[in-house]
Amino acid sequence: MAVALQRYHHHQQASDVMGYAMGEESMYAQDQALAQASAPASTAGDENTGAMPDSSIPLGYRQNAPKTDQQDAAAEHAKQPAQQLTSEEVIELTAFARGKAKIEEQIALLEEIKEIDAFEGFESMEGGSAAIAKAEEVCPYTREDVEQWQQAREAMERDADAFQAHDMSKLRSLATNLVELALKTLYSLDKLLILLRSRQSYLDVLAVRAEWEQRRSISWAQYYALQREVHELVRTKAQWLGHAEVAEHTFREGSQGSINDPSTDDTSLLASSSSTDVIKKTSSALTGHSPQKTSSKAKRSLTASLALGEVLQLEIAKMRSKIALWSDTAVAAAGRAMDAIIDHCQVPDALLDEQDRLENFVEEMKQKLNFLLALGEQWRRSDHLLGKLRELNRNARMLVMSMEEAETPDMQQVHLMEQKCATLREALVAICGDNATKFLDDSTQSSRTLTFLPSLAPPLALHPSFPTQREANDEVMQFLQRELTAAAKKTRQACRDVQQCAEAQRALDVFDARIAPLRALTARCEAVRTRIAALQMSLSEAAATADLSDVWKDVPGWQHDVVSCQSQVTEMRTAGAKAVQELSSQRALCVECGLSSTWLAKREDGCERELETALQKLDAELRDVSSLCVQAAAIDSGVSVSREISETLGTVCDRFDHLAHQPLDLPASSQAMSLRSRLLHELQQELDTGNRARNARLRVQTEVISSQLEAPAHAVTTRLQTLDDALKQASQRLRWEEARLRQASQVGELNDKAEERQQEAIQVLARLEIGAPEAHSYSADVDCICLDLASFVSGIASKTDIVGKAPALPAVANHANVVPPDPDYLARRFLNDICAKLTALRVRIMEKHAAMSAVTPEGTAPPPHRTDARDTSSSIPPDASVVRGDQLANEKPSIAAGNRLPALVDKGLSPLRVSASNTPSKLSSSTRAAKSAAPESEKVAALLDNLHRDPRLAVKSDIPSIEDAAEADHYKAWQASVSQLSSRKRSSSAVKQRFSGTNQHRPSRPMNMLRRWKRCAPLTRPPRTL
Repeated sequence: MAVALQRYHHHQQASDVMGYAMGEESMYAQDQALAQASAPASTAGDENTGAMPDSSIPLGYRQNAPKTDQQDAAAEHAKQPAQQLTSEEVIELTAFARGKAKIEEQIALLEEIKEIDAFEGFESMEGGSAAIAKAEEVCPYTREDVEQWQQAREAMERDADAFQAHDMSKLRSLATNLVELALKTLYSLDKLLILLRSRQSYLDVLAVRAEWEQRRSISWAQYYALQREVHELVRTKAQWLGHAEVAEHTFREGSQGSINDPSTDDTSLLASSSSTDVIKKTSSALTGHSPQKTSSKAKRSLTASLALGEVLQLEIAKMRSKIALWSDTAVAAAGRAMDAIIDHCQVPDALLDEQDRLENFVEEMKQKLNFLLALGEQWRRSDHLLGKLRELNRNARMLVMSMEEAETPDMQQVHLMEQKCATLREALVAICGDNATKFLDDSTQSSRTLTFLPSLAPPLALHPSFPTQREANDEVMQFLQRELTAAAKKTRQACRDVQQCAEAQRALDVFDARIAPLRALTARCEAVRTRIAALQMSLSEAAATADLSDVWKDVPGWQHDVVSCQSQVTEMRTAGAKAVQELSSQRALCVECGLSSTWLAKREDGCERELETALQKLDAELRDVSSLCVQAAAIDSGVSVSREISETLGTVCDRFDHLAHQPLDLPASSQAMSLRSRLLHELQQELDTGNRARNARLRVQTEVISSQLEAPAHAVTTRLQTLDDALKQASQRLRWEEARLRQASQVGELNDKAEERQQEAIQVLARLEIGAPEAHSYSADVDCICLDLASFVSGIASKTDIVGKAPALPAVANHANVVPPDPDYLARRFLNDICAKLTALRVRIMEKHAAMSAVTPEGTAPPPHRTDARDTSSSIPPDASVVRGDQLANEKPSIAAGNRLPALVDKGLSPLRVSASNTPSKLSSSTRAAKSAAPESEKVAALLDNLHRDPRLAVKSDIPSIEDAAEADHYKAWQASVSQLSSRKRSSSAVKQRFSGTNQHRPSRPMNMLRRWKRCAPLTRPPRTL
C-alpha cells in the first residue's frame, strides 16, 4: 500500500484523467476494507485477509476500468502473503473510513446544488430611489448570500485539506493490502477538490456581481443626493441677488447705523463682530427663513453680500469635496468591480451600459460643480465691482463737496484735488477701460457705452439644468450697470469741477508769471542805467586827461559796453512788448475763468507804466553815451594811426640812414642792385599808408562835436598834421633813392657794353701783335672795330651829362648832409674813364695797324699759312692779352714810370686788369670778372666793400653771391657782344671767315642757363677763342 501511495503522489496529475465515475465500486472497495479491518486477529495469517478479491469488484468497473501501473502494483502485492494489522492501525483505518464517507457526502451535496445565473435579475438604477429599490429586489441573491456560500465552501476545502494532510500520511504506512482502499479514497478526495474549485469560480463571479450591485446602488444613491444638494445650493444660496434683504435685516439688528445710509461705511458693520459670527448669523438667517428673491432695484448691503459670499464659498468647497469623494470612491469602486467581472467572464452589454451611464453622470456632476464655481466667482466679482463702484461714487461725491466748501483754493489744494481726480479717473479706467476716458472727456457721451473689463466682469454662468439662470445673470448685470452709471456720472462731475477750478488757478498763476517778467525788466533797466552812468564818468575822466597814449586804450571796451547796452535795451523792449501782450491776453483769460478784473488790476500794481517810463529814460541816456563813444572812437583811431605812422617813420628813417652809409659802387653788381631795389620797394609799401593820417584827421575833425572832447580832438589833429608832413618828406627821399638806383643801373649797362668792346679791341690788338706778317689781311677787322669804338664813345659822351646829373634832394635839415656829392662826380668820371680807355684802344689799334703795314714790304713773302686759327688761339695763355697790354703800356715813352694809373687809362687798360696780370693764374674766372668790372676810383671800391660787409643789407638765400652775379653779368655781356657782332653785317669775307671759327668752337649754352645757375654751382665764364 505504501508503494501504491508513492505512485499516487508521482502521478497525481494523471489521476484527473482516469475518470471519477467509480460510484459503487469505490463504496464496495471501502466496505471490503472495513470488513477486513474488523476481522479478528486470529485470521491475520490468512493469505486473502486484507485483500479485495476480484469477485467483490463490480463487473462494470472491472471491465471499464483501465489498467494502470498502480493496479499492477496492487496485483503484485496481492500475490504476496497478507500482513497482520495492529490495534492502532485498525483505529486509524476506522477514522480514515469515516473521512472517506464524509468526502462522499460532500461530493453528493455539491452535485445536488443548483447553480444560479450570475447575471440573472438585472435592472437599471437610473430614475431615482424607486429604480434603485426595484433593482435590489430583482436581484436573486445578495452579497451576504454569496458570503455564506463562500464560507461553506471554504469549510469543505479546509476539511479536505486537513484529511489529505493528516490521514493520508498515516495511511501510507499501513499494509500493502489496503492500496485499493487508499486509491479510491484519493480519487474521491480529488473529485471533491475539483468540485470545490469549480464552486470557488462560480462563487467568485457571484461575489463580484454582488459587490458591483452594491457599489452601483451606493453610487446612484449618492448621485441623487448630490444632485439635490447642488440644485438646492444654486436655488437658495448661489444667487447674488437672492437673500440680500434677509442678511441686511440680520445685520441691522446688530449694527448701530443704517445700511442704506451712504455716509455709513460698509466696513464699519463688521467692527462689532468677527467674520465667524457674521457667517454664523448669516447662515442661521438663511436657514430660518424661506427663500425670497430680492429685486435688483433694492439697495444692497455690501457687508451682508460679502458675508454671504464667504458662506457660499464654504458651501461650494464642501460640495466639491463631496463630488470628488463620490467620484473617487463609490464610482471608482463600481468601476473596479466591473473590471473584476470582465476579468472572470464575459459581461452582458446591459451591465456595461449601466456602468457607462454612471461614469457619464460623473462628468455631468463635474459640470454642475463648475457651474457652482462660476456662480461663486460671479458673486465674488460682483461684490468686488460693487465695492469699487460705491467707493468711487463716495470719493467723487466727497470731492465735489470739498470743492464747494473751498471758495478760493490755492495751488496746493488744487494740486491735491487734481491728484484725487486723477485717482478717480484711474479707478474708472481700471473698471471700464478706454471707454471711461472717452466718457469723462466728452460730456455728451452716454453712460451706456461703459462696460466692464473682461477681467473684472462677473462671469455669466449657464447650465442646461438651470434654465432660469440667464434671467438672474441679466438682473445682476443691470444692477451693476446702474451702480456703474451713478459712479461714472459723479466722477465726471467731480473731474469737470476740478478741471474748472484748476484752469482758473492756472490762469491766475500764469497771470502772476506774466507780471514777474515786467518787474524784472524794470529792475534790469535800472541796472543798465547804472552801467551807462559809469560809462559817462569814464569818458569825462578820459577827456580831462592830457595824455593821449594810455587813456584812450579803453575805448573798445566802452564801445563794447555801449553795444551791449543797446542790445540789452532792444532785447528788453522786445521782451517788454511781448510780456505786455501776453499779460493782456492772460488777463482776458482770467476774466473768462471767473476772476474779477478789479482784483486783477490790484494784483498787477501798475507794472506796465513803470516799465515804459524806465525804457524811455534809458533810451535818452543811451543816445548820449553812444554819441560820446563814437567821438571817443574817432579820437582813439587818430591816436592809433599816429602811433603807427610814428613807428613807420622811425623805421623808414633808419633804413634811409643805412642806405646813406652804404652807397652803390660803380659799376654796381646785379645782386647789390636787386637788394637795393627790394629795400626801396619795402620802403614804398611802408610809405603808402600816408593817406591814413589825413583820413584819421578828417574823421576827428568831422565826428568830434562834443565840448567835453574838444581838447583831445585838437591835440590829435595837430599830431596827425605833423606826421602827414613828415610822410611827404620821406616820400621825396624815396624818389631820390630810386633815381640813384636808376643812375647806377644805367652806368652798369654802359660799363657792360664798354667791357664787351674793350675785350674785342684787345683781341684785335693781340692778333695784330701775333700776325704782323699778315697785317694786310686784318684791315677790315681793324676798320670795323675802330668804327665801333668811335661810335660807342661818341654815344657815351652824349649820355654823360644825363647819367651823371645829380637828382634833387629834399630840403630838410636832417637829410641835407647825409649823402655826399661824390657819387655824381664819380659817375661822370667813370664814364669819362670808359671813353678814354676805349679811345686809347682805338688809337693804339690804328697805330699798330699802321706800323705793321709800314714795316712789311710789298714784295716780302707772308709767313707760313696756318690752317686752323683755333690751334693758334688755344696756344695763347688766358692772360696773354693783358700781358701784351702791359708791354704796350711799358713801351709808350709819354707815360711816366711813377704814375702808372693815368698811363694805363690812356692805353685803354683798367687798373684791375693790371693787378690781375700781376696775380697768380689760380684765381677763378668769377674773381677775375669781378675785378675787371671794378671801378677806377678807390673811394668807390671802398664803398662797394662796405656794402658787401654790412649785415643789415643781407639778402635772401636764393640771391647769388657777388662773384656769381659778376659771372652772370659777364655771360650776359658776352651774349650781347655776340649779338652785336652778328647784327653788324660785315661785308668783308675775311672778317666773316675769322669770326666763323670763333662761333664754331664756342660751347653751347641752353636757354635755361640762368635757372641752372640759381640751383647749381656758379657758372664759369665761357672761353674766348680766336
